[in-house]
Amino acid sequence: MVESSMVFLGIIIFCGLAYAAYLGVKAEQEQEKKRQLAIKRRLKTAKIGLLDGHHDEFLIHSQVALLDTRRSDGRDVLKIIDEKGTLFCDLKGVHYVGLNRRLSWNWNKMLEVRSKYGSTTTVRIVVSNRQKISGISLRVSYAIFVQILEFLNWGRIQSFPNKKASKSAGSSSKSKTNITYNIVQNVQDSVIQSNFELNQTDSRIK
Repeated sequence: MVESSMVFLGIIIFCGLAYAAYLGVKAEQEQEKKRQLAIKRRLKTAKIGLLDGHHDEFLIHSQVALLDTRRSDGRDVLKIIDEKGTLFCDLKGVHYVGLNRRLSWNWNKMLEVRSKYGSTTTVRIVVSNRQKISGISLRVSYAIFVQILEFLNWGRIQSFPNKKASKSAGSSSKSKTNITYNIVQNVQDSVIQSNFELNQTDSRIK
């Protein structure tokens, strides 16, 4: 009798743990849907604003790390040089602002956007005015990663109008996403990329 009770209790505990795990998975799925919808709306707003020529700053993603080329063991490799940054864009280009570093990639200078999705997801941006490759690293789902990648490639091939948004004279432009960073490109390192190699497989999207 006691043995049967213990078995029954074990079954109840197992079922309870399984149900709790199921609820946890469902909750995470719902959160992921909300995240995907949020970034879809943000990027749609950015596209409309850029095409209309608005001089606003549009949030792309937060909690992003900055990658830059560094010399290691005789080779040029991409390394994280700053973290906890924000990635946003305007008519000029894409901008990163982090704890200690900031960097910009102009739309009209972008030649290629390379990417690798995995445990360490990277987006590498090749520009004509810089010998080295730089980019960002982020932790997102594959669906969100694809949205960001498609947006960057979309912006790269656009020719945005240079008209000012209708604002009162003398008023400062305010970002729809409340980002008020003033980007100044101040990267001073110069890395020669003649023998640039990466131990990662490039997924090139042109």
